[in-house]
Amino acid sequence: MKVGNLVKFFDYDYSAANLGAKQRWRVGVVIDFWTPTKEEEREHNLSSGDTLAIIAHDGKTQWITMPKPGQEGMWVEILA
Repeated sequence: MKVGNLVKFFDYDYSAANLGAKQRWRVGVVIDFWTPTKEEEREHNLSSGDTLAIIAHDGKTQWITMPKPGQEGMWVEILA
């Protein structure tokens, strides 16, 4: 995955806001990557050591965890 890729990704934020009762996939463009510091991980309640892809969609941005080898397609799929 690289900056500029068009991706389809599972919208965990939407699902969490609806207590898992609603699910949806979105399409967006990868605009950057971010590896948070330990302080940022605590502040945002993130998993340790994960690099995040920042995706722009519908006039917003959203972070998603980068898939590890073998996990591609589970929650994000590169379309172009």
